[in-house]
Amino acid sequence: MFEWRFADGPEAGRVWTSRPSDHAIYVDYRNPAGTQPDQWMRLLVGTRSWVLKQLEGVRYETKEPLSLALPRMLVIPDVDPSQLLDSVETILRRGGLDHFSNPVGAHSAPTGI
Repeated sequence: MFEWRFADGPEAGRVWTSRPSDHAIYVDYRNPAGTQPDQWMRLLVGTRSWVLKQLEGVRYETKEPLSLALPRMLVIPDVDPSQLLDSVETILRRGGLDHFSNPVGAHSAPTGI
């Protein structure tokens, strides 16, 4: 059975859906049609506007460049907050994201951004 959840819990999901252009969020999913059907996988999800805001900070300033390092992530369109959850689920169900995701517990990266 396909399942997904916010890695940091429902409250983190509420914050993200209320201000998706200000935050990205980790989601965990398990897709029986995926390459690792029994393994929960984790993927960072951000909206197009969130990514563009992050890119605005990439420039050369004073004596050194300001850069941006992004983990593997899924970028979704800017949609009405009521459509965010459906967008994430539709894309995760479609599959093909396992090679962009990490198994849950495979690393100690912080969750939530």
